[in-house]
Amino acid sequence: MFCKKSILLKYNYPSFYLFAFTFILGIVTANLNFSLTVPLFALFSLVIVLYLVGAFGKITNQKTMYIIFILGLILRVAYVLYTDATVRQHDVEQFGSGIGHAGYIEYFYNNFISLPKFDVREIWQFYHPPLHHIISALYMHILTAFGIGYSSACESLQTLSLLYSALSMLICYKLFVKIGLKNVGLLLAMLIIAFHPTFIVFSGSINNDPLSVLFMLAAIYYTVIWYNSQKLTDIIKIALCIGLGMFTKLSAWMVAPAIAFVFLYKFVKSRGDITKKLILQFLVFALICVPLGLFWSIRNYILFDVPFTYIPLLSTDNPQYVGDISAIKRLLDFSPYQFASVYDMWGDPYYEYNPTIALLKTAMFGEWINSGTYPAILVVGVVLFWSGAVTGALSVVATVLGLINKKIKNPLFIFLLILTLTIVFMYYWFCLQYPFTCTQNIRYAVPLIPLSAIAIGWLNNNIKLNKYLQVLVLLFCIFSVATYFVIGI
Repeated sequence: MFCKKSILLKYNYPSFYLFAFTFILGIVTANLNFSLTVPLFALFSLVIVLYLVGAFGKITNQKTMYIIFILGLILRVAYVLYTDATVRQHDVEQFGSGIGHAGYIEYFYNNFISLPKFDVREIWQFYHPPLHHIISALYMHILTAFGIGYSSACESLQTLSLLYSALSMLICYKLFVKIGLKNVGLLLAMLIIAFHPTFIVFSGSINNDPLSVLFMLAAIYYTVIWYNSQKLTDIIKIALCIGLGMFTKLSAWMVAPAIAFVFLYKFVKSRGDITKKLILQFLVFALICVPLGLFWSIRNYILFDVPFTYIPLLSTDNPQYVGDISAIKRLLDFSPYQFASVYDMWGDPYYEYNPTIALLKTAMFGEWINSGTYPAILVVGVVLFWSGAVTGALSVVATVLGLINKKIKNPLFIFLLILTLTIVFMYYWFCLQYPFTCTQNIRYAVPLIPLSAIAIGWLNNNIKLNKYLQVLVLLFCIFSVATYFVIGI
């Protein structure tokens, strides 16, 4: 599963073109009539796909990978085109309301990127680190400086999210290759990332989740790079990714324990001058990462006595409070009635209380979709959910098989295992500490998706029933496209 030197595919994905495409598209679509934009984009997508299939001639794994990239980007752009910047959002609220992530962005837009001079607990969601919101405000200033209307600039913030989601797809690909996935296993892993509903929804989400996840994935990738190189430039990249990730959302720290293991492993194995070199690198890492990652928390603690781990609490009178259900029942109750609907339950007929079931449901549909609101996906959604759930379960099986096959001896396997266990533990801890339906959401554990994709890729290359696995992944992708592109929720 792992190799020290992986051979990259011949196609070097043009990140510059990716940025230019999303930037221009954001400006254009912010000012075009929706009813005109979608048909034109559908026609454009069809032309691109036909060109790719025809121009490449004989389809190889390398060419298929490039097509997957393009289709994944098309799917994300399509979602942005039919999704308003205030639809299917988390804690965003309306622009002009002064609260939520929208209000936070507007605060920086109106105050020239000046940090809040008041207790951030006074306004909902202002407790978050401000990097994403500052970038968003600067982007809006650029658009309005070119004559774009303010409301259109607000809508065009999805351009940034689209870019973050597309770059996450690129980082995942590079990570998979460096980890050692290849051939069909690599293609399956990339299919999962390119067509996964969570990353599709992230392409239109204007809160801080997409950017924080991008930094987390980049930190994981550069850790694998550093493991093989021990170069100062690579550890600086890790420090920047973790620091900036925490300056976007504090939960980005979850990648740190696994990365610390890699650092410790290399330090224990080092000798002489290499040890001195690593000590210097670790000092540089700390000097970059710690100030970036903890600046916001330290500032607010000193100025306003805000606890480092502050999270605004909902009232126990809130209808989505599930703390009156025992932890054992919440964790172990998998009653059939909970699967009568594959959509997250919000009061009809009950509030979702099992974190595992909620994780699977929100990974496919978020917390906004149900069969009553979107009857067109009554059947499509069921197939999407179960193909995704079974794929997720098989990734757990793959991890167990990796342990049985003594992959535990490989430091990179231990790195990924610690990373997985940290995210899983923190997700369940969060759900139990803050027992509300809204806390049981995939957005608090998104790195599990590429980690599962790695496990699926490895499983495909190490079992005899891989054809059935390939059909399962393809089924998942097809019904994801049916939900988020054909039907267009």
